[in-house]
Amino acid sequence: MSLPCFLVTSLSGSALLADAATCAASGQLEDNQDAAGVFQDPMGRTVLYAIDGVNIYAGAKCVHDTKWHVRALEDGLRIGALLADGEPRLVLREAIEHVRDIHACGISDVDHPAAAMMVAVVEGLRVRSAGLADTSLIVVDGNSVRRFSDDRHTRACENPENVELWAAWKRQHAQWRTVRSLDERIALLKRVERPYHEVRNRIDLPDRTFWLASIEPIAADYAITTDFKVRPGATLIVSTDGLESKPIDWPSSVQKLHVDGAAAFLRHVRKMRGDIGDGIWPYPHPDMSISFVQVPLFSD
Repeated sequence: MSLPCFLVTSLSGSALLADAATCAASGQLEDNQDAAGVFQDPMGRTVLYAIDGVNIYAGAKCVHDTKWHVRALEDGLRIGALLADGEPRLVLREAIEHVRDIHACGISDVDHPAAAMMVAVVEGLRVRSAGLADTSLIVVDGNSVRRFSDDRHTRACENPENVELWAAWKRQHAQWRTVRSLDERIALLKRVERPYHEVRNRIDLPDRTFWLASIEPIAADYAITTDFKVRPGATLIVSTDGLESKPIDWPSSVQKLHVDGAAAFLRHVRKMRGDIGDGIWPYPHPDMSISFVQVPLFSD
């Protein structure tokens, strides 16, 4: 099955190579629960982001769906870039505050959609980032690859103290092999999501919780952050976890990303993998999104 991938934004020009694209699991852009983009803030800094929406569970009271939430966060990121003076954690906070301000359900965080997010800000050779959950910042410099991500959601699922959560995940994986209908798979996914959401964003469970971007701006205070310098010519990639559901050899792949662009690169990844399931998402492929920028060879 060949699914279309959609170019989102491109800043590529004589001095900058930057691109972003996304592929929906269903092949329809309007179904996508991911987002990715790259843009420049008013001071000329390059901002890259990836957002991976998380399904709300069956019975959740919020009237907004995950796609609405992801688009609202995306709008909020651009607002945040105007106000945060290049500080990724503040960009993240402003994005969540934007969702809270336009959200009118009057319900708790746990009943609202959420998302994993990564925001990276590039200023010359300096790179700063803030991330929640399993989106990644990947730095490729020749044969060197560095990856920054937040694994607290994985640790939460594997924590024996989160008994109900751990049991739900085991039930999900056990039942998955017996379910053939797409509707049944989606229903199963939503049934087992409740325990997952009930331990998210819990200040009172510091050793058992994980953090997602929902409607509580305090989540940004718990983002995993970085601040480092790269060499001219390095490539910075921000991606959702669907892209790396199977390992990618980035040193040998980054040239294809540069030459063909983000959308063609995602199509290539899907073609190479064939119709695979990741054991969690009900479609043959997960959503996957990527944004990237190559630091100019002549950069201060």
